[in-house]
Amino acid sequence: AGRQWVTVPGQSLAFSLVFRLSPAETEYFPCLTALGALGLIRALGELGLNACLKWPNDVLLMGSKVGGVLVEANWQSGTVEAAVIGIGVNIAAGSVPPAQGLRYPATDIASALGAPVDRWVLLAQILGAMQAYRQRLTEVVFIEVWNKHLAWRGEWIRFQLPDEQPQLMRISEVMPDGQLALETRDGQKFHALSGEIIVGND
Repeated sequence: AGRQWVTVPGQSLAFSLVFRLSPAETEYFPCLTALGALGLIRALGELGLNACLKWPNDVLLMGSKVGGVLVEANWQSGTVEAAVIGIGVNIAAGSVPPAQGLRYPATDIASALGAPVDRWVLLAQILGAMQAYRQRLTEVVFIEVWNKHLAWRGEWIRFQLPDEQPQLMRISEVMPDGQLALETRDGQKFHALSGEIIVGND
């Protein structure tokens, strides 16, 4: 709540896609955020950049946020008929707001790459990657790819459940339903449907 994505003309890439979901895909609705994020991560990989996914919806590059994904559902008679996947990407330095206005450190692709980036080429690469991953959305391999790019997997981080204080927990993996498997210091294991990984002084 109260968060926004700032876009500057010519400096960012921000777009939304409408997905008409098949009956099988509706069961994997929680994975659609990762579909967009993994599409961006694969496109960055084609540029030689190694990115990862900060669960549930941020793409990190060198430990800083370079993109984010938001998914909204269109319901018909109690069923998800379509999904709108919104993706925002920091392309050039002008897309990164002042540090004091950020909840989390941010970067841009051009700065990481040390060279300008063609936004239209990147968009085509993201869309192509998302199309390829969508064909595997209902398969185990999709979760395997998600876990491969999951930030801090196996590490101890501070995790905040809704309306609770952050706790030190270890990230185990993402489950097939998109929930995050975590372990507390006293060995208790549970799955989180929502929550936030807290980094730094946040």
